[in-house]
Amino acid sequence: MIYLEFIDWDRSIPVDIFRLLSKQDQWESKEDRKVINIDRHKGIGGHPTYLSGWQIRDLARLDEWESHFKSAEAAVDVAEKATFQAMDFRYCGLYDELKLTDLPDPNLHAVEYFDPAPDMKDQEFMSGLERRESDEEVGNLAVVLRRVGMLGPDPCAVSIWTFPDFSSIESFARRPVTANARPASTGLFKNIGFELM
Repeated sequence: MIYLEFIDWDRSIPVDIFRLLSKQDQWESKEDRKVINIDRHKGIGGHPTYLSGWQIRDLARLDEWESHFKSAEAAVDVAEKATFQAMDFRYCGLYDELKLTDLPDPNLHAVEYFDPAPDMKDQEFMSGLERRESDEEVGNLAVVLRRVGMLGPDPCAVSIWTFPDFSSIESFARRPVTANARPASTGLFKNIGFELM
């Protein structure tokens, strides 16, 4: 299961402070694994501008987080407080991972938001993306997430494709897709620390 954070940069916070805190390196736990930490690159795409995804074991992990954040230890955690003040957490959601692989640091990532029909099975949704990947000469389908029930914002599914550079993404961006596989929106991202805002 993925806990996905949709975050914007609060412009009252200097960008260098945002970049430092947006890595969220102060959160250390063997229970959670940060699997997505990307920011919109060169302003291409809409809001939110930043995605951070944490792989968690199940919903019970959120009960444990809640206990921690209400603890005396968390009350004096300066880094954690600074993180929540520097970033605008627009919304968060819970997702099943249909595909989850690493996002290489130097690569450009195309993030697509989808709204598949509620009765579309995961395998049918994946098949459409995999057909597109088989046509793709350079890019790789790295991540596919689908919202758990209604526990997250619309659109309800996210795919992340990864490419070596801008020139390699052009054929992907121009290729027509069928109506039932058309993303609601797309943005270009890079891993935090490699992006240009």
